[in-house]
Amino acid sequence: MHNAQSIIDTLIHYVDQIESLLTKIEQRPDCDGLLMMRAAPDVFPVCQQMAIAINFAARAVAPVTGRALPHFPDTPTPHALHSLTADVRELLRDVTPSDFIGQTVTHTAGHAELTQNSDDFILRYALPNMIFHFTMAYAPLRAAGLDIGKSDFDGQHSYPDGFSFE
Repeated sequence: MHNAQSIIDTLIHYVDQIESLLTKIEQRPDCDGLLMMRAAPDVFPVCQQMAIAINFAARAVAPVTGRALPHFPDTPTPHALHSLTADVRELLRDVTPSDFIGQTVTHTAGHAELTQNSDDFILRYALPNMIFHFTMAYAPLRAAGLDIGKSDFDGQHSYPDGFSFE
């Protein structure tokens, strides 16, 4: 892996962003309803999308490094999501850049059988899937009027109060 530490840091960063969004949701009286929202009728609800996104951070490194995946919750309650986040963060902090050298992963993406080197597996499969599922959690929350913006997603943006895109 050419820049494994940057990948590990990026995965931890987005796990932290997902957990921060979860904390915002928990502060709302309509928390349960928000967690059950969907971007479309035929996709997973926000809580499941968050669990999948968090899990993809672990799935990015576990097969490359030979580590076991943390337990995925049967029911993604806020408590279960915080637990999964803690377990994934611990897994990521135990990974070292040398764990990625010369590794390949054979896996299934939908119905496609793939064999990828660690760079391709993480950068072209696991990380994009993590971001996809995070987006699928973020979008319905934003559409429902939850006071969130780009900074809640990427942790980078900052806008002055009262700034509007309209």
